[in-house]
Amino acid sequence: MVTINGNAKKNRPMMKIPRESFGPVQLKKKAKDIALSRCALKYALAIAKPFHPSAKGACLPVFPSPASQKVTGYARFNAFVGSGSYGFVTIQPCLANDGIVAFSTTAAYTLATASPLSANSVANVGVTGITMANLPYPSSLLGGVVGGNNAYGRIISCGVRISYVGTTLNESGSYYLLTTPGHENVLAVANTLTTMGSFADCNVCSITRETCETSAYPISPLETQYSSSTANNGSVLPLLYPYSGNESLQNNGFTSTSGGYLVGSPIMGIQFNGVQGSSFLVEIITHCEYIGAATASVVTVTDSDQRGFEIVTAAAERMPQLKIAQPARDPLELLKDAIYEVAEGLKPYAVSALTAAGMALLM
Repeated sequence: MVTINGNAKKNRPMMKIPRESFGPVQLKKKAKDIALSRCALKYALAIAKPFHPSAKGACLPVFPSPASQKVTGYARFNAFVGSGSYGFVTIQPCLANDGIVAFSTTAAYTLATASPLSANSVANVGVTGITMANLPYPSSLLGGVVGGNNAYGRIISCGVRISYVGTTLNESGSYYLLTTPGHENVLAVANTLTTMGSFADCNVCSITRETCETSAYPISPLETQYSSSTANNGSVLPLLYPYSGNESLQNNGFTSTSGGYLVGSPIMGIQFNGVQGSSFLVEIITHCEYIGAATASVVTVTDSDQRGFEIVTAAAERMPQLKIAQPARDPLELLKDAIYEVAEGLKPYAVSALTAAGMALLM
């Protein structure tokens, strides 16, 4: 008996509500954390947000992974709209502090296509070459000479961003930023605004004082390796410009030299339109690793996490499509979602799934 307000009442059994009465219930899946090494996580950050302070010291978690010197280099400069209401920046990621990492336009540029050179090693009027002087080694130490105080490097990622710094009155137009999907020569496949905009991977932003950016990372085994000129059949170009695919052509078949060596072909580009003389701040960041005799006193341990490297790289390849679908989302959040998607796709299934009944698991 239960007494309520002085009245005795019999205990009544609790009524059980049938489960069906709740109607459809949607359960949220709790995503499981994926075990990645610290090196793989920093590699992911260096791709998604290369300018983030925590991306410094990034490494490539691929085997073999000797102790290496981790370095972050910067280049900052102004680019301008030329007299044809057009301007560009081309980027060829470089490991040497005396190698040209970018060509950019000034207000004196007259053409409406990306054309850095007018002849071999001769820049077009209104085009300047940019180096990344705060990297530690010149081309002569990275040239693969056997023996001596040399160094060998590889690039973890390269990021570029641009923002408007001109007068508010002339704040108009668009940026087109592209890292070519297969690291093709951007001048050969996208030397105009129209051709660059035709790539699904192209990042298009309105010209504002907010930054717009893109990044590059290794897409082939050759781009993840340390090597020498001996291993490259005497060619020095891949040792200085590992993302350029042993190619040095710029526009119209011309080539250029810097630090006594050929400049690699550009695999990243920015094109923009607007009022002549409008100026933009361009920032390039390169995360590198070096090994060799010259680095002996400054190396630190590098993790080997081949599976983590493969998951992060596969996820990064999905980012352009995710960014098109969700342009306002943070790149790091997009990459995290892509990592979960890749990990889900790699989830092991029993061989018994290859039956008529089990095929539903693979849908």
